[in-house]
Amino acid sequence: MAAFTVGAVTAQPAAAGTPVPVTISFTKLIQIGQGIDDIPLIDGPIGDFYARVSINGGPWQDTYANRFDFGFSVGTGTVAGPGGTYKLTPPKSWTITQTVDSALGSVPVAIEIWDDDDIIDDQQADVSPTESSTLALTVNLADGKWSGDVAWPGCAEGSGGRAVRLCFAASTLSASGDADGDALFDSWETYGYHGYDSAGNVYVDLPALGANPLRKDVFVEVDCLVAASHSHCPDQSALTDVVRAFAAAPVSNPGDGTTGIQLHLDTGPLYGPGSVQINGSGGVRGSIGNLGGGGSQIPEAGNEIIDWDGTNGWPGTDFHQLKGANFSYSQREDIFRYAIFGHQTNSRAQANDCTSGWAEDIKGNDFMVTLGGGRNLDSDSAPEIPCWTPTASNGIDDDGDGRTDEDPWNDVDEPDDNDCAGDTDGDGDPCDRGDLGVDEDSGFSVGNAAEQAGTFMHELGHTLGLKHGGGDDVNRKPNYPSVMNYAFQRCLVFRSGPLATVQLPGGCDYSRIVVNLDENSLDECAGLGPALDLTKNWDQSVDASMMETLQGATCPPPNNTNLSLDINNDDDGDGTDDNKITPLNGFEDWNNLFFDFQGLPNLADAGPIHPVQYEADPAVIEAAERQMSGFTVAAAPTTLDLTALSASSFSLSGVNGWLNARVTHTRQLAPGRYTVHTPGSAAVPFTVNSIGRVDFDPQISYLSGRGTTTLAVQGLPVTVDATSLTAQAFSIAPATGWLNSRTSQVVRLLPGRYSFTVAGSTPVPFTVGADGRVDFDPQIGYASGRGTTTLAVQGLPVTVDATSLTAQAFSIAPATGWLNSRTSQVVRLLPGRYSFTVAGSTPVPFTVGADGRVDFDPQIGYASGRGTTTLAVQGLPVTIDATALTCQAFALSPTTGWIPAHPAAGQPRLLPGSFTFVSCPAGRTFPLVLTPAGTFDYNPGLTGVSGRGTSTLVVG
Repeated sequence: MAAFTVGAVTAQPAAAGTPVPVTISFTKLIQIGQGIDDIPLIDGPIGDFYARVSINGGPWQDTYANRFDFGFSVGTGTVAGPGGTYKLTPPKSWTITQTVDSALGSVPVAIEIWDDDDIIDDQQADVSPTESSTLALTVNLADGKWSGDVAWPGCAEGSGGRAVRLCFAASTLSASGDADGDALFDSWETYGYHGYDSAGNVYVDLPALGANPLRKDVFVEVDCLVAASHSHCPDQSALTDVVRAFAAAPVSNPGDGTTGIQLHLDTGPLYGPGSVQINGSGGVRGSIGNLGGGGSQIPEAGNEIIDWDGTNGWPGTDFHQLKGANFSYSQREDIFRYAIFGHQTNSRAQANDCTSGWAEDIKGNDFMVTLGGGRNLDSDSAPEIPCWTPTASNGIDDDGDGRTDEDPWNDVDEPDDNDCAGDTDGDGDPCDRGDLGVDEDSGFSVGNAAEQAGTFMHELGHTLGLKHGGGDDVNRKPNYPSVMNYAFQRCLVFRSGPLATVQLPGGCDYSRIVVNLDENSLDECAGLGPALDLTKNWDQSVDASMMETLQGATCPPPNNTNLSLDINNDDDGDGTDDNKITPLNGFEDWNNLFFDFQGLPNLADAGPIHPVQYEADPAVIEAAERQMSGFTVAAAPTTLDLTALSASSFSLSGVNGWLNARVTHTRQLAPGRYTVHTPGSAAVPFTVNSIGRVDFDPQISYLSGRGTTTLAVQGLPVTVDATSLTAQAFSIAPATGWLNSRTSQVVRLLPGRYSFTVAGSTPVPFTVGADGRVDFDPQIGYASGRGTTTLAVQGLPVTVDATSLTAQAFSIAPATGWLNSRTSQVVRLLPGRYSFTVAGSTPVPFTVGADGRVDFDPQIGYASGRGTTTLAVQGLPVTIDATALTCQAFALSPTTGWIPAHPAAGQPRLLPGSFTFVSCPAGRTFPLVLTPAGTFDYNPGLTGVSGRGTSTLVVG
């Protein structure tokens, strides 16, 4: 780097404030002048550019270490333009930052562009529209907008033979200029993308499209081929699944605390006006719809085969030719990746190639999905069946055999089908899908939603830097649960086991976990490890009863030796199986995605590309799925019978909510470990094998069904004797409802922690062991049966004396029914809170302690016995004079019976409450209240009644 001198930039005085990053990032550099390089025969016609920046008068910082360095020929990553111009896209390393004091309000920024010369001094390019070659700006710290030699947000352009146009972004949000790390600059996601002309127009209003500078965003424009009879445009549900998968990605956005990636698919008007927002559970929001440029419906005619090199080699339509006609480079190339849903490509064959899709490179911005065409099963150049899932029957003789719409893939060789040639695809099932002679035409091959979604996500994954093994090219690894794996490409990623510590949602997904395997030392009982809770029968062995036999170091003897086995067949798609015994490295995809496609040589479709080799066709995918099916088996029906239990509900791991235990349940359960439990019980573990048969520890006596497809849970019989209690009912919480306490009850429970409960009482906690024996705190003196299978609860004897009351009956709420008040009653209660109650009265609350002694509010003057085991309720003495009535008796409903109507017998003892005075026959009635002070109250407008506010009521 040759020496040079540049004038100083005057700094503004600092003041106390908050540190703020001022970051300048360069987005485009266009060489306009022809005199950039003084020795073009040595250095070539394009400047070997680097940038220098001074912020707030600070030292000059440069990008020399990451300069462009071209030889004589036009270099990689450049696009030639008219009149000898060249468009360059600087890498993200062309970012300069400096922290300043926010109190400044704004700071000066000076920018220069230089050409590196190997022999003579470096030459400064002209980047300013003023007389100076140095661009002078002032950046506002509040919003990152600038003023000065060029107005925000336009590009700067110099003049003369050394002129360049420079486009850049300024950020005061982050030191990287890209706070969320998605390769979309902060200013783009805040104010919009302005392209690389000097006008400053907003070409892509990123904020309006849902972009957020604090969340990772990915944009893809989607176009598709259409014919008169069918369309290759993707099903909306397929793309919805992909956007939803990205929204659910385990990728954190530290800037705002959300989780997920916002994928925005521009499908133009394909699905109507506007766009559909798809929310992720982590707070992010993706979208599908009209984002301003996608959804072009390209004629299929003449474009049946799309490839990356056009007429070279096997001829086809060059992908970039179609892109150039339907994609706006100047307005979108830095923002959008580009995809075409096409008919066929020629990755594997010159014609009748059923390859599902093709990405231009590992790390790129272009890809195609090709799910059309016919599949040639017998190499006679005539396709027999659709490559992928076809459209519905269409009334057209697609294969030209004089018949239309032969039955689609019904696995039966019928007269309307061609003559079946047997099991030509080697899947073990003759005359089914994929076998020669079956399924001629039933519509056009376009792929179903899973094929469209999985292939789109697979090819997009390549542009995001993922290989078929994640970080390597080893395919079909059972420990790599990603649509990048051919075995899972059709959105068949498995779900993790019910007890897994890492939950895989399955379906359309990239890998979320690293699980390493060594084919030379496989432990089937460990399988894919506790994180995924999936045992694996790698060699698919079973015993005479069809129970899986697992082998490995963590398995029970004698099968505790690890296996050596090729479990992925080492087929990278080229048809060669090398039967290698190798380590299989896991890979976590989501947090290793590559976003910075703008810095790639092939950004503008002028640099070299390396199309991904051996992309999958149906035969490859079917073989991978068959191979994987031996390890990751589809769910099988398993019946759960818990009807013998006293509990009314149970839960099954992996299933949300409680299930009714009163009926049997048949569930589709994938192989793995599960648990069931009832409220209060411990979890009961069991396993399901690949054919739905259950297994569990044979020492568990309360389960049955080992080796069958039914797990029966009988529980342990426990006798509960509550007959000594005065309470009418009890429950075993939280398992049972209310049970009759008048007889002993046999309940069937799982081992666990429970509570014996009667209404109003303090629960009596107890446990049931694996042998059905009960245990509880030995300090509980009112229960017995520890160490046996019988829990007897006698309660504490409490004497209740209500003989002084005029009331005929009382209850101890909420425990007992009505008891005779004419004699003292001994009730047996558990410690707790109760209320002495007579009809119409205000309840008298009291407690029973662990020693059987009662307590109540000492302000209650009409009860006694605090601190003893006897509760005496005397009530309040009142006088009722009804002698003036012609009726011979009266009552205070609902408390008393009939009372003679003369003063000597008319002195009842009552509790405070509300009553109705009733005389007979058909005599006078009126409501009245007895207060806690023992005085009467009633409507003062009543005639013939006196004594209001006293303890004597006179009724005339």
